[in-house]
Amino acid sequence: MKRLLLLFVVLVLLVALAACPKCVRIDALLHQVQETHTGVTIDRREIHTEGNIEPLQRLEDLYQMRAEDVPVVFIDNEYFQGAGRAVEYSIKQGPSASR
Repeated sequence: MKRLLLLFVVLVLLVALAACPKCVRIDALLHQVQETHTGVTIDRREIHTEGNIEPLQRLEDLYQMRAEDVPVVFIDNEYFQGAGRAVEYSIKQGPSASR
C-alpha cells in the first residue's frame, strides 16, 4: 500500500521579512525544502497584514503553544520558533523529520 504524505507548512513572520535576518534565513531553507520534496505547500504570512493574526491564534490553540520568537514554522504536527541550528536542521530534513 502506498502511503500518501501531505505536508502543510505555514511560515508566520511577526516582523517585516527584510528587517528579520532569522526570517530570511528560514525562508531560504523552506525554498530548498520545497524544491527537493514533492507535495510541500508553503503559506507565508506577514503578521502585520490585516487578517493574519487570527490564523496564528488558531494555530497557537491547535498546537497548544504561544508564539514567542520569529519566525514561527508549523510542519505537520510540529512547530518551530526562531532560527537556531536545531530548527534549521529539522526544517532541512523536510517531511520525514516530522514523522
